[in-house]
Amino acid sequence: MQVVVCDDNTGVLSAVGEQLMEHYGNICKLQLFTNAFALLNYVQDVANGNVDIAILDIQIGDDNGIL
Repeated sequence: MQVVVCDDNTGVLSAVGEQLMEHYGNICKLQLFTNAFALLNYVQDVANGNVDIAILDIQIGDDNGIL
């Protein structure tokens, strides 16, 4: 299962990542991002659109996490 998380608050990002890995680390591939453009590039160029779960911050700097 491919999971991506994007939050500009590194403390929150780290905590969410740790929780996901603690509970689902054996079945998920996790990628963490601090900005929406890096996330979009990953999804388009690396994952080829194959993401099962995306957890996004609503407000990422001046960008809207809902996209």
